[in-house]
Amino acid sequence: MAETPATGTIPALAASGLGWISAGGFLDPPPGTGHGPIKQHPAHPFHGNLDGPGQVTPTIGNIDDPVLKPWAAAQMQASNEEVLSGQRGLPFSAQGRCYPGGVPGQLLYPIEPMYFIQTKEHVVERYKVSADGNMLEASVTVEDPDAFNAPLHMIKRWRKAANPGLETVCAENNGDHFSKNLFPIPEAKTPDF
Repeated sequence: MAETPATGTIPALAASGLGWISAGGFLDPPPGTGHGPIKQHPAHPFHGNLDGPGQVTPTIGNIDDPVLKPWAAAQMQASNEEVLSGQRGLPFSAQGRCYPGGVPGQLLYPIEPMYFIQTKEHVVERYKVSADGNMLEASVTVEDPDAFNAPLHMIKRWRKAANPGLETVCAENNGDHFSKNLFPIPEAKTPDF
């Protein structure tokens, strides 16, 4: 991948051996911007690896968030119930099971770096690079009137990483190694050729 020089105010986000690694999950937007990301359900506090000693708990989405349309809350509740009942050890994660992550969920994938391919086309996205050039920040707005009663606003950050752009294979060796009864990996029913 050849380096693309910055033109005007458009930063060069792509370079040979340059990737951006997730620096955490979605953050709340600046005050007054609007509704932030869906949070953990208050009845099921989250305790992660970075929260100190103690049992790591699963993510249980807040189905009572007023921004959710009834059908979206019901879908989230079904996923929550699979985990709370013990049917599954973790809630469904698209990228974790080799499904496309969707928008903006693909931005959350923490394991592999994100790479840009910049062309001469003029594309407007809300990304900015920190003054020192080591962090990338995206301001994300999700407008889906079928799922949400109001737009969601979030901030996502990545740190610069010297990583070569390599193809990542998902399905091989992506078993349920910790016996969490994960959602099945998609499999083709017929061969491609």
